[in-house]
Amino acid sequence: MATTQPQGKRSKSTTNSSRKSATDRGKANGKASEQPARVENDALVAFYQQMVETRLFEDAAQRGFRTGKIGGYLHVYSGQEAVAIGFLNEYREGDRVITAYRDHAHALLLGSHPNEVMAELYGKGTGLVKGKGGSMHLFDVANGFMGGYGIVGGHIPLGVGMAYSLAYQETGGIVQLFLGDGAI
Repeated sequence: MATTQPQGKRSKSTTNSSRKSATDRGKANGKASEQPARVENDALVAFYQQMVETRLFEDAAQRGFRTGKIGGYLHVYSGQEAVAIGFLNEYREGDRVITAYRDHAHALLLGSHPNEVMAELYGKGTGLVKGKGGSMHLFDVANGFMGGYGIVGGHIPLGVGMAYSLAYQETGGIVQLFLGDGAI
């Protein structure tokens, strides 16, 4: 996957914002600054390229599923690519990401090799979790991806626990927890 940052563990975002709340970024007359974060044109093109590559990956996975080559069930992220790209662009080394069963895009955008992700979908031993996780249970801990979970909302307490752990350890890291509107 093309990324706006180096493959694998990413440490900087491409926006000019820092990891501070809106009220910490700047106050004007007691109100948070209304100035939105600026994104460079090159980064916008890279975001678009990532969306296209993610969609192409999902389309290929869908073809494999429809021909019966991918077992189990397949939940694709088509149409939602901008959500993951927007949030994961702010990923920094030491952060954690956890999501539900639509997890292919997250693994790819965090730096997992597309061949390993696709091999996992096909149940191959060269997959991210040696072909045992399938579509809904991708993990890539080395890249901060703590997995996709097949039970709606089942990952929420895990994400909260990870966030508590990071806060307790005072690492400065955050947890990005993705969930659907039916999960709570």
